[in-house]
Amino acid sequence: MTTDITTSLPESQLTRCQSQTIEVSAPYKGCNYHRINTRFDDRCGNGHNTFSITMDSYRRKSFYTRYGTDSILASGKQHGAIAKLCPQLEPYLKWHLVSTDGPMHYVANTTYWLREGNYECARNSAVWPQATDGYLAKILQERTPEDILLERLPDLMQLFKHDMETLGFIY
Repeated sequence: MTTDITTSLPESQLTRCQSQTIEVSAPYKGCNYHRINTRFDDRCGNGHNTFSITMDSYRRKSFYTRYGTDSILASGKQHGAIAKLCPQLEPYLKWHLVSTDGPMHYVANTTYWLREGNYECARNSAVWPQATDGYLAKILQERTPEDILLERLPDLMQLFKHDMETLGFIY
């Protein structure tokens, strides 16, 4: 497909720092305090806003830590824990590392996983949870994956825009 697909994507306003933090005090896997961080911005300076959702998990000030400071025990993409501790964020976990021009390495990653036969990874790369294994297998036989993926990208990005605005971010 030679058409520039980005012309049909929703317009967005570049922002340098747009984030939200949710603090949860609850026991989970040896930690008793968690900080869930969401952001949708161009903090890395690559020319488009990217969404991420991560969590830092701590053992709060206790005798385990020197000088009585919090001890961080886990950090990063803890999506299973986020879904358990803050279920209202679960619908947004699929958008982790999606930017205003699409999921990270959208066509390349999805095509790679399709060719490897790993349909779960292909679904995740394409943010396409409803695609069945049978449908994904047929994509390689009938048309080029790139054509199909680029055809669905504008609708996917409208859903992404809606969800970012629902979270309170400026799109």
